[in-house]
Amino acid sequence: MIQKDVPPFWFEPTSWIDGQWYPASDSFNVVNPANGELLASVGRASADDLITAVDGASRQLADWGSA
Repeated sequence: MIQKDVPPFWFEPTSWIDGQWYPASDSFNVVNPANGELLASVGRASADDLITAVDGASRQLADWGSA
């Protein structure tokens, strides 16, 4: 088995919604399934965040489609 090292990189553990970062009130851990090590703790988007994301995407799609 080939072992690969993951290079360090910038990571924002929150949601990017409609052109801005949205902090989360809840988070969950993401683990490497190969060894169980913690990769990151990331924010969990709320139902309101989802609505904001869909509304923002709908506006952007209308702008993009008219370009």
